Amino acid sequence: MPKSYLDNLGNHLVRQAVRLARHDRSGEFTSHQNIELFQHAEAIARLEAVKNIGRLLLAAEQARELADSWREFNVGGAAFVMYFDQQLSSWRFEIAHGANAKPTHDDTINVHAEHTLMTKATEGCLPGEVVSIPFVCIIGDVQADQQSGLDSATLHPCGLCREAFLQPDTPIGPQTMFLSATSDMQNFEWYSLSPLLAFHATGDRSGIGECQFQAPPLALTFDPASIVRNGVARLSLLEDEAFVQSDHEVADNLILPMTQYAMQMDITAQGSTL
Repeated sequence: MPKSYLDNLGNHLVRQAVRLARHDRSGEFTSHQNIELFQHAEAIARLEAVKNIGRLLLAAEQARELADSWREFNVGGAAFVMYFDQQLSSWRFEIAHGANAKPTHDDTINVHAEHTLMTKATEGCLPGEVVSIPFVCIIGDVQADQQSGLDSATLHPCGLCREAFLQPDTPIGPQTMFLSATSDMQNFEWYSLSPLLAFHATGDRSGIGECQFQAPPLALTFDPASIVRNGVARLSLLEDEAFVQSDHEVADNLILPMTQYAMQMDITAQGSTL
């Protein structure tokens, strides 16, 4: 018998959900008008997400701090969630946070960060809207994939999540672009669902982009709020030579190739509808 309601394993998940929701409520959302095609909105959203990759990585790391794992295998995620209203020819996006929850060694409670993101995205859908996650970011320590047995440079969505992405009416699917990063923020991989499935089926890495940094890039790891102290902007941080160099390095090795990848996904999607 649990000594307190706090000892009930389900309350680990309830507490985590409340804390993650608090993060999401503080996040902004933006609306766009005169977008008539769902596919067009997804393409714009992917590019918007790439431009805001520092913010997404920070959000995923904040979520990771709220993970609940009995073996300290903490995974955090951030999703660029798109809600499309065809009747109004408009779409809006929000950034949602997610983390894994497995407080015991068995599977009494076993929720993955991707599960949390999909559930929260679906629950945020208003009447008349269709929900999609064009971009998702995952941060975690690397381990061999439990289903395929393959090693990867970053933590990929596991076999259970990959199977879930193939189900109908899920917000993460073929239209989603993924970015996964190691917890030290030095290794990054980006891919869509098809190359992810191909890698874990055959070991084919041809559809996966990757880059590695010798040290965690300042341009990705600083908290924007930290440049303000006592109401005064510490702009010297952004003007620092090391920061500027890091910014260029991130732009050349991560932002630019990811932008090209996102644009190619749009071209491929257009070709599949012709």
